[in-house]
Amino acid sequence: MDTKLEKLIEYSLYFFVFLLPFQTKYIIFSAEQNYNEVAIYLNYVIVLFLSFLFFIYFYQKNKNTKDFEIPKHYLIIIGLDLFIFVSIFVSPILSVSLFKYLLFLFSVSLFFVLLNFNINLRKILLFFILGVFLHSSVAVAQFFLQTDFSNKYLGGSLHDPSVLGTSVIELNEGRFLRSYGLLDHPNILGAVVFFALISVVFLLIKYNFNFWQKISIYFIYFILLLSLLTSFSRSAWLAFSISFLIIFFSLIIKKDKGIFQKFIPFLSYSVLFIVVFLFILNSFIFSRFNLDSRLEEKSINERVGQINYSREIIGDHLWFGSGLGAYHQTLLDANPNLKTYEAQPVHNTFLLVFSEIGLWGFIFFVWFFLYLFKKSLAGENYFINLSLFSGLLIFMIFDHWLWSLPFGLLFLFFILGISLNISSDSYKFIAKNE
Repeated sequence: MDTKLEKLIEYSLYFFVFLLPFQTKYIIFSAEQNYNEVAIYLNYVIVLFLSFLFFIYFYQKNKNTKDFEIPKHYLIIIGLDLFIFVSIFVSPILSVSLFKYLLFLFSVSLFFVLLNFNINLRKILLFFILGVFLHSSVAVAQFFLQTDFSNKYLGGSLHDPSVLGTSVIELNEGRFLRSYGLLDHPNILGAVVFFALISVVFLLIKYNFNFWQKISIYFIYFILLLSLLTSFSRSAWLAFSISFLIIFFSLIIKKDKGIFQKFIPFLSYSVLFIVVFLFILNSFIFSRFNLDSRLEEKSINERVGQINYSREIIGDHLWFGSGLGAYHQTLLDANPNLKTYEAQPVHNTFLLVFSEIGLWGFIFFVWFFLYLFKKSLAGENYFINLSLFSGLLIFMIFDHWLWSLPFGLLFLFFILGISLNISSDSYKFIAKNE
């Protein structure tokens, strides 16, 4: 085996993971809303290069192998892919559906690489954490300075709290910008930071670090946690709280004193920091959970309306869906009085999937998710994967970006691939004659 090729794949993977959260892109066909936009994303270009290298490596390694035992989740993906492909032919906006289908194939390719290349999980997670840390640093500065900047090379846009449509906290004193980092929305930032925080916990309870490395990681954890809080993403807060409870009680049941003693400082540090944050910014927290406020009433009404629209689309396109990536256009076509910015995807990934690829595609999507969830619970690290999947489920129930946005689709398959690597089981293609 060509060790140079293996090294090139390995370092390309590190480079990709570090740049994964960045939204650098070159727009080919612009649109009023980015749901109908066609663009070349830097992270997808890296995935294409990485996949090309890996399939050369995979071919060289297995060229003399005639028969493979194919894990079940790949067969489920094939079924999902079939119904996604079929949905393209009923789409009212063919170019967007074809574009989204290519992104789906690239995301699956990444998933395949993560499961079949002998990755260094510790380094992968460290590079991922460092990439998210840069976003968190920007996010913390955005909130406390209440200013923002745009940079097309980093994929960041300018967010002005005085402009309608910007995510803010409204107080009597005025409108305050929530943390975006360099991502499209504070809720996306909160979700990405959540996965980075769980990754930090996993690293420090499963691997050994020297004193200064631990100090550095705790500092990174502090900035990550601060950015999670200043995103004011309730779904990310919920995911973080539930995940820490899952880890805490799992370790009690597991009766592994060594790991439990490593986790307790994290838990104590997090609780203390959150209490201080709540005390200092209690008016912001109250506003975020005040369901009678103008912004919250508007948000609730919009989400109820989105669910009703989704039900109508599902009813009209039950079997094969409205077309991958075509929800936005289908909604506009069915409701001409809606303004473009009002035609938002339903804030529920499962309903959005059902709407776009129909009943059969939805069944395969849920089957794939549940099958990986079950498999990820095998092995001694089940409590980490239980936390990751709990977070995924929360974000999928309360938002749509893991399916609707190019970054979200790639990120979803990245987390799924990492979760199976965290599990002690093997999910590689297995040659029957080896």
